[in-house]
Amino acid sequence: MFLADTLEELGAKLSIPADKLAEAVAEYNAGCGVPETIMTPGGPIECPPKDPMTDGPWYALPLKLFHENSIGGIVIDENAQALKNGRPMPSLYATGDNTRGIMMPGNVGSGYIESTISALTFALCSGYIAGEEVSRE
Repeated sequence: MFLADTLEELGAKLSIPADKLAEAVAEYNAGCGVPETIMTPGGPIECPPKDPMTDGPWYALPLKLFHENSIGGIVIDENAQALKNGRPMPSLYATGDNTRGIMMPGNVGSGYIESTISALTFALCSGYIAGEEVSRE
């Protein structure tokens, strides 16, 4: 993980030209402040507006793209809590490839995933959600 006080410093640590990094942040910020609707196999989901990235410190986590998914897995609810017979199991959360939902038989498969989200996106997001929920217990 990299940490920097400015985008220029972060760019130098990542070997990314500072102007390109600033351009990417500006593009992200241009899409902030407006709610977004995304389509999922279960129907549309309303996402809250994103907050703009304006001040440091700046963090970066270099990742390598790969595709590894499982089909099936633990059923979870919207809070990443594991379900048994449709009911939440106390203090048990599951995330990423351990869960079912992003790779299911039928018309949802790798083509859908690769054009919409990645397994890593789901792992990071569901992990964040589970962490938020655990912190409330």
